[in-house]
Amino acid sequence: MLELTVAADERPLYFWLNGARILAYDLPEWSPAAGPLPIRQRASEDQARRALDFLDKGIRWHGPAAELYVEMANIHLRRLDDPASAARCYRLAAEQPGAPYYAARIHAELLRELGRPQEALHWLRQVLPTLPAADPAARREVVLERIKALEQELAGR
Repeated sequence: MLELTVAADERPLYFWLNGARILAYDLPEWSPAAGPLPIRQRASEDQARRALDFLDKGIRWHGPAAELYVEMANIHLRRLDDPASAARCYRLAAEQPGAPYYAARIHAELLRELGRPQEALHWLRQVLPTLPAADPAARREVVLERIKALEQELAGR
């Protein structure tokens, strides 16, 4: 029914986002709990990949949207334990018009966790001038603190 819903009208992001969430998070929980753990894990991964394919289709139909990339990042991170792919998707989200500010911060944090602090520092330095000082959601002070922490970390190497 998800495919029918988005075929009827591909414009509302609501259907794409919640359809992907149903696939990635709900369907694996609705399956019978019986069976060996590896089989249940494989089924959960398969559902997460179906959700990512669904969101990919949403991007092809709807066009790039920060919300779709954030949802992809969340699935990579929470369901597939793939921080590198999550970082890539958060960056794609951050590069979209009207993206939530947190997408850029999470991208940098994942780069740092992946052992790529120089990239994280470069990214945050690039993002900082674009953050409006008058908007508390931009969290400029957090970005400045992270830049300082990364500079100290890299100086200590």
